[in-house]
Amino acid sequence: MNRTPFPGHTDLDPLLTCSFTADREAPGRARLAMRGLSGHLDHEISDDVRLLVSELVTNSLRHTGTSGIRLEVWGSDEVVRVEVVDDGEGFDLPSNPQPGQVSGWGLFMVDRLTDRWGVDKAGETRVWFEFDRPGAGAHGRREFFQA
Repeated sequence: MNRTPFPGHTDLDPLLTCSFTADREAPGRARLAMRGLSGHLDHEISDDVRLLVSELVTNSLRHTGTSGIRLEVWGSDEVVRVEVVDDGEGFDLPSNPQPGQVSGWGLFMVDRLTDRWGVDKAGETRVWFEFDRPGAGAHGRREFFQA
């Protein structure tokens, strides 16, 4: 299945889809699943993608009351898109964390490291982010979308 998430994107191809039970092992299982993408992620963004997947799966586990979490990774020559989806009750966007704060840094990191990200709450809660691929004419802009 191809998906065009926003006008201007070329079709994205699925690179990874997996589901996890929402338990304390879910972040580790997500990190393990991401190993299968080693040939599909640019070296310049691979560590950030893995970190943010772990953060979003942890957020889903801790804050939404879901029983299951789905991880989807899509890609094209221009962009890599990651979605963490759950059927929980959703969440309110937190304010920026303060220095010394132990938790609450996940979405802050998503905002600072990615080119675009957003939250869709139509039925399921879908937190997604995108990285422009290096050398693909990256726009250098950061955008947030909420639906």
